[in-house]
Amino acid sequence: MYKEELGHLTLSLFAGAVIAVIFGNLWVIAWAVLSGFLIDGDHLFDYIRYKGLNGLSLKEFFGGSYFDQSGKVILPLHGFEYCLIFAVVAYIFTDWRPAMLALALSLFFHLVFDTLTNHPIWPTYSILFRAFNRFDHHKFDFKSRQANKLVSK
Repeated sequence: MYKEELGHLTLSLFAGAVIAVIFGNLWVIAWAVLSGFLIDGDHLFDYIRYKGLNGLSLKEFFGGSYFDQSGKVILPLHGFEYCLIFAVVAYIFTDWRPAMLALALSLFFHLVFDTLTNHPIWPTYSILFRAFNRFDHHKFDFKSRQANKLVSK
């Protein structure tokens, strides 16, 4: 888990640096860290939805087993669609262009990294795909369940 978060932070800083160099604005690095690193705060939504506010455990939270146990993956901020929305906003509102492009690029890197490290079926990081499947975790074949399938055989 910590290696993944370090990867997210590194990619966020890289995305922010690229946009900062292009637009000459160092503040965009903060926007990039917001969408590429701090976005994982939306895991709290799923965890609290599963567990409630009583008996919260950092070990359980970082372990991620609550997705399997609840049977749901909502992750409201994890969606490639948001990258497109940020890009469109950047195109329309030029004053916001650097920040929106930093958000879009950093989030894109985050979601690609998650896809490569979690090995889900390809549309899993689409909020629309998850919604159409009622956020049913069992529709998304993540590596943790693949490993469990191999162990149980």
